[in-house]
Amino acid sequence: MSVARRLGPWPVLLLLAGLSVSCGGGPPSQTQVGSWLGSYFDAVQSGDHERVATWFEGCVGREEECEGVLAATAASVSAQRELGDYRFDDPEGFGLITAFVLGRGGFWRIVETRVKSEQADEVLAFVEVRTHYTAHETEKLPRGALVEYLVEPLGKVQRIEVGSSGPGALRDEVKTLTMQAAFRKGVRGWRLASFVPVRESVVYEQVIWRPE
Repeated sequence: MSVARRLGPWPVLLLLAGLSVSCGGGPPSQTQVGSWLGSYFDAVQSGDHERVATWFEGCVGREEECEGVLAATAASVSAQRELGDYRFDDPEGFGLITAFVLGRGGFWRIVETRVKSEQADEVLAFVEVRTHYTAHETEKLPRGALVEYLVEPLGKVQRIEVGSSGPGALRDEVKTLTMQAAFRKGVRGWRLASFVPVRESVVYEQVIWRPE
């Protein structure tokens, strides 16, 4: 989205860059997973593809190649945004992280962590986000600024100009969405496998106000 939200009443986990993703025996705690996600979100939002690559097991030993692939993915996500249609089809979650401003003030919390495999080497974390704006969060924007809203169906973007009187005041806006982060334990510790939406979890809210 075009405007970073201010921190609100939901718990936002601290963004701790440069954390090691290795840990002792057994699956990581929810606190550890939250710290990893915060660092990953920050790397994505910063466009630091070198740092992003460190989160994926498949990039070990081929970091330079991975960085190029990740940069191309980020460019594709940017193009989707310009067309008003996030497909959310990248397993790295760039589209989700960008759209929901994760790592730059977006609202998120881990609602559950779950050990997936019998070997306890794969953990799923379910992350709930709030995506809609309130009047307070847009009141300081200059007249003519564009505010982007995620609307039904999931992935569609509606742009509304601050202070405009044209169409777009009534919309079914994404209120909450749950994402699934999968972590797997590899040769160098825990790494992110994917960050994807749980599409059936989306909750919409009908909104009738426009930014002024």
